Amino acid sequence: REGEGADGEVARLTLTESAFGEWLDAVIDTVVHTTLALALGYAASHLAGSGLALGMVAAFATLVGGIIGKIWPPAPATASRNLLDRLTSRDGFYAMLTLFVLLGVFRPALLPSLMLIVAAGTHIYWISRTLVLVARKP
Repeated sequence: REGEGADGEVARLTLTESAFGEWLDAVIDTVVHTTLALALGYAASHLAGSGLALGMVAAFATLVGGIIGKIWPPAPATASRNLLDRLTSRDGFYAMLTLFVLLGVFRPALLPSLMLIVAAGTHIYWISRTLVLVARKP
């Protein structure tokens, strides 16, 4: 799959990929992303006085999105899928983290607003992915 990390590339190049490795990669990615959402909410709450609840909402949606992504195969190559892929790429996470750090340093009062966007975006992702997948079923 496009956008996978180096571990998947190394496994493919050395012919050591496995169903268990694919499953483990998806689980670890979901745990990391869910924990990240919680950590951002905690940090926003610490720096700006609120945001923890939004971090929990985002973490829940991240977990649901990870489960949906593992249960159902990728959506067919359409404009909707391409948009979903871009929204959930590592670049998207790096952009979110960079924005979070910048706001934390220069405008911490805006962190709860960013957490609201993150919480809404994570739910929009899993709902959109579900709709794309359900719409393609015969």
